[in-house]
Amino acid sequence: MLLRDQNLRDLPGPLADIATEHRIAARVLALIDQQVGVLENRRRPDLRLLREALHFFVNVLDRVHHPREDLIFERIQGRGNGGADEEMNRFRVDHEELRLSGLALLDQIHKLKLAARGAERKALGQDLAAYSASMRHHMRMEETRIYEPARSLLSDSDWWDIENRLASLPQPICGLDQAPEYRWLLDRYLNEVAVVSVGKLPFAWIDRVASSVERAVHTGAAVSRLPSRILRLAGRSSRHMARTVLAVRSIPTAIAACEAVSAECVTEGRAAYVLLRDSVRATAAFESLPGSGGEGQGIRTLRSEADLLGFGESPAARAGKASVSWQAACASLVFRAVLKPLLAGPALRLAAMPYLRTPAKAPRGFQVVPVEQAGFVGRRIQPLQGAAASRTILYLPGGAFIFPAFSGHLYVLAYLSRKCEAQGLLVDYRLAPQHPFPASLDDALAAYCYLLDTGVEPQDIVVAGDSAGGGLALSLLLALRDRKLPLPAGAACFSPFTDLSLSSPSLRFNRWRDALLPTSSTLAEALRLYAGDYPPDHPLISPVYSELGGLPPLFLQVSSSEILLDDTLRVSRKARAQGVEVQVEVWDSLPHAWQVFSYIPESRAALRRTAEFLARQLKLSGTRSGTDQLIRPN
Repeated sequence: MLLRDQNLRDLPGPLADIATEHRIAARVLALIDQQVGVLENRRRPDLRLLREALHFFVNVLDRVHHPREDLIFERIQGRGNGGADEEMNRFRVDHEELRLSGLALLDQIHKLKLAARGAERKALGQDLAAYSASMRHHMRMEETRIYEPARSLLSDSDWWDIENRLASLPQPICGLDQAPEYRWLLDRYLNEVAVVSVGKLPFAWIDRVASSVERAVHTGAAVSRLPSRILRLAGRSSRHMARTVLAVRSIPTAIAACEAVSAECVTEGRAAYVLLRDSVRATAAFESLPGSGGEGQGIRTLRSEADLLGFGESPAARAGKASVSWQAACASLVFRAVLKPLLAGPALRLAAMPYLRTPAKAPRGFQVVPVEQAGFVGRRIQPLQGAAASRTILYLPGGAFIFPAFSGHLYVLAYLSRKCEAQGLLVDYRLAPQHPFPASLDDALAAYCYLLDTGVEPQDIVVAGDSAGGGLALSLLLALRDRKLPLPAGAACFSPFTDLSLSSPSLRFNRWRDALLPTSSTLAEALRLYAGDYPPDHPLISPVYSELGGLPPLFLQVSSSEILLDDTLRVSRKARAQGVEVQVEVWDSLPHAWQVFSYIPESRAALRRTAEFLARQLKLSGTRSGTDQLIRPN
């Protein structure tokens, strides 16, 4: 196994840094390979991408990467045989040769821009292909012949000394403070996602009309309430000014009182203007929360839907082309008209509704066995026929941390379990407000440890979750990593809630496009109940604020019209920047967590792709064949 394919937690710090940089280099080489294919077809390549990629190899490797390697070379020099020392000297020569080759290619690209003939493009493609192959061979040889033996040759004190000497080196790529000159390239490869559209009904114009109607209704209601709000504000101000004037006892006091009254009038006038402005704009209730402006995050976020152009063909760029099934279109319209206004009501009163506490029925062909342990309560889902496999999918259902799991979550788990030939364990974690953070995370940890205690190997476990459960799944991985417990083989998250400080820009620019989730005070109330005494940007409450290095492979799905779109994209680019393998899919114009709604064809398609990812992580040759209909209740 190559160094960069190993778990970074198992490597000494300096080797983990080098492995991370090799992973990033491999991704940049993949971008160069794509452009080689363009050049082979005699088409014009993306010259900026090629320049930035070669600039990365020529400059970053010499400034940061090679000095790291030289420290390790120095430390192991003389500890092996003479052949090993000679090989290290050869690698140093290779560094210089690759740097000169990169500079020559940069010059060649500049000339191509001035005279882009077909023969020159073909020659550039051949030279780039040779450079890419040489770089891959060089990294592979370094990892197998130098770094892998170094793990046994060097002691802990050696690695500690190397790490101390490396502390002064900059980290323009892997660190959070990325160098501006590499921002474009990093955004290009970090934000590259698959935009998925599998339906046939053009939904873009219907979505725009429905969004406009919802916004007009909301704004009209806010403006109609404005006079009464201003009257209450003016009445309160008048009473205050009257008390101030009646308290006057001298001329200086009277002058001061008049100045105070004038200032009060100006202040109240400004307050009335703000009320009017916010009503017309229909400002979200949570925008006044601390940290909602996204200040000081150190993470580049989306500002508008147009920013999707940075990592793929965006729905905005394909206006009128986004297609969904007629079932998904009908569901979106019904959700917008019925469920979204309902969810905008008081969170606690809604969570207490009796129908939400109705036990979910077992999916057809499966049995649901209650699991009650000292640390958690859950439900194990197993097929009625056939022995249960040792492979297990640990599922954390969504529900804004205040709603319990419902039948849709069982259907999703049953589908994934059948496709991956695994058993499922759904965790009914404790809910707010009775049990705020960290109760839910403690339950998830207890469930994972229960699987380990029953003999399930970590490589036979995958974690999945939707919405709040998706964010909790990421928090579980972080908690396992920090506690140095064995990590599962991978995780799949559907529209994960990763930023409970409500600072993701998509909460604003997708406010009217989201067919299910409102940006009313209900959302902020539910999150305050869950966070309890902890700040909303706590790393285990909002995973986007955590260090994500060392996590297993992640598979993320989100809809382009969700208010949680940026929650997914921000955590994915940060995880990739820190060496995590992440696959992201943005599905066009679907409701939040559409995977749990079995009557939507896109649900089956999304779960099928998720099952393929989970099967790869569980080392299966493929997903189980058979009917693709989502499992129905009895």
